[in-house]
Amino acid sequence: ADTELTLEGLIGNGTAGARRVRRGRAGVNLDCGTSLVRDWRDGDRDSLLRFANNRRIWRNLKDRFPHPYGEAEADFWLALNRDHPEGTGWAIEVDGLAVGGIGLKPGEDVHAKTANIGYWLGEPYWGRGIMTDAVRAVSGHALSRLGFARVEAMVETMDLEGFGGCTLF
Repeated sequence: ADTELTLEGLIGNGTAGARRVRRGRAGVNLDCGTSLVRDWRDGDRDSLLRFANNRRIWRNLKDRFPHPYGEAEADFWLALNRDHPEGTGWAIEVDGLAVGGIGLKPGEDVHAKTANIGYWLGEPYWGRGIMTDAVRAVSGHALSRLGFARVEAMVETMDLEGFGGCTLF
């Protein structure tokens, strides 16, 4: 499926509720125990290409996550995160490799203090509790540091195993 990559489609328009929720960041580095959630780096390109180009991951994500995931998509994503540090998307690092991604999409209007959390993890890392730990850490960061009052997750019914990352509280 061809997916057009746009700034608004990936991180929202960034204006709704901007006065009420802090969007900027000075660098994220969350130790999750099983992984590290951190800002994306240009050096993550090879890992991103290796793990993101997987149909089993893509079929459980929103349409804005492209498949196939090639060099152009990786370059776009890394440039987006480099050029727009106010974004709310991060790499999940295990053993020095970016093996997944996790992010928050701010709501709009009366939902401006609500963030929708989304995530993906490279298939070789499934079943290790990595995503549960990452979702817990990012949710805590959203509530305590970014000014959100609520974090929500949408779970695809075909990925009920992936729902385990959301059973936190």
